[in-house]
Amino acid sequence: MPLLLHDARAVTRSEPAYTATLAYRPIPSLVVVPIVVDQRVIGAIVVEGDEPASIGVEEARNVGLLAGVARAFLEKVWEIEEVTLRARTDALTGLANRRHFDEQLRRVVAETDRFGGTSSLIIVDIDDFKKVNDTYGHEAGDAVLRQVGKIVGDGVRAVDICARYGGEEMVILLPQTPIAGAAELAERLRAAVADRAVLFEGTPIRVTASFGIAGYPQTVPHSDWLFPAADKALYQAKESGRNCVKTLLTSDGLPSKYNTGLQ
Repeated sequence: MPLLLHDARAVTRSEPAYTATLAYRPIPSLVVVPIVVDQRVIGAIVVEGDEPASIGVEEARNVGLLAGVARAFLEKVWEIEEVTLRARTDALTGLANRRHFDEQLRRVVAETDRFGGTSSLIIVDIDDFKKVNDTYGHEAGDAVLRQVGKIVGDGVRAVDICARYGGEEMVILLPQTPIAGAAELAERLRAAVADRAVLFEGTPIRVTASFGIAGYPQTVPHSDWLFPAADKALYQAKESGRNCVKTLLTSDGLPSKYNTGLQ
């Protein structure tokens, strides 16, 4: 509902009026008119007055008319944003999809080339995932993917890119992060996955995951080699018994097609 406060100082005296991230400041007078579409608030028009009672009923009515005009435009912006979000999101896990990840990988590599430093890539693979599907069914497998995806997504910074790359494989791209930092993150995520059972229809399902890490240019001198290097490290983790983190420190372990010309 619209809100008109002729004197808003009493309700804005002890805390910020809108959000805790904004600095405190008393507001003499205030009108807030929500923009509502299908009983959902998609925005608001907020007008503050410099003095108490400087905003009256007539001014509030005019703000309401402006909200009516803005509704159609803001609704269209929301629709475009939702379509864009769906196009770059994996529907099951809520992580980015492979297409969006590939776009972000090119961006991060270009920024690394421009500004220097190291960007790291972690490949995550759920161990024995086929056994989960065979034992409990594909819906249980979906529940496992959702939980592991949530653990991965919740465990990273806002600047990091998490994606479901395919099947039970997920990737984490860490801009401006050396391999040591990526390894610390991977170990925290590995422990979290192993510690949290997935509860499916009352049955706890325990899974583990293996992690492979590489860095550009810390591991490989060419950006096209970053994913194969992390994949090689993941293979080493699987060969070492799974449920562990492996880091490829040099490109010497890569196939010859990724190793040509190295000193």
